[in-house]
Amino acid sequence: MKKSILLTVLSFTIFLANLAHAQSTDSVASIKVKNKIYPSGSMEGALFSIGIDQGKTSTVRFSYFLNTGINFNYDLGNSISAYVGLSLKNLGYIWKDGGGTLKRRVYALGIPVGLKFGHNGRKSKSFIVGGGVDFPINYKEKTFTDGRRNKSKFNEWFSSRTASVMPYICAGVMFKSNMTLRFQYYPGNFMNPNYKDNNGLRIYQGEDVQLALLSVCFNVKGKHKGSGKKNIKAIMSPKTNVI
Repeated sequence: MKKSILLTVLSFTIFLANLAHAQSTDSVASIKVKNKIYPSGSMEGALFSIGIDQGKTSTVRFSYFLNTGINFNYDLGNSISAYVGLSLKNLGYIWKDGGGTLKRRVYALGIPVGLKFGHNGRKSKSFIVGGGVDFPINYKEKTFTDGRRNKSKFNEWFSSRTASVMPYICAGVMFKSNMTLRFQYYPGNFMNPNYKDNNGLRIYQGEDVQLALLSVCFNVKGKHKGSGKKNIKAIMSPKTNVI
């Protein structure tokens, strides 16, 4: 299962690269690019995720709260730019087994990096390939039994129950409307199998859960020209972020 997902992402990446190359060779008037760093913000309006544990897949989880970020972009040419940024994500999965439901999630700070292929400075379709690393800062777990009549939950800051570092790869497409459709895959184990509870038991031993995400993002672009401080202020203002 893990190999098939990696092959799918790799194939999708090659597909996007070929499309980007075709777009860059299109007969469009060239744009003079000024190599300046400029910010752009994003809000993930919808995030769909599943957990994959040794070939078994979980129930699809939907999240729309606390998924945001800011990127800093650098144009490498008329049709390619690099970016690095900061993000905050709500990651997790839902597992249903018989009469019980288990929900696990983390809030994670992240550092995304990647390349964007498309005509810079124009409202046109762009393609994104890259990756990044997320660092969980809060872990929450909910358990429902007996048809959801019995409920237990807890959350921990900087918990050692999950992996402390979560690398990922991603690929996606940005449309003219500044909406981005992106796929992300986390090849590492979401949980920490070496975690011990108060009784010294490794309660997550034997679990090996990878995450696969499909997100819909709404982007707020900064301007190439002008003060960087003004661009960042515009992106982070409430009026700009409500899309």
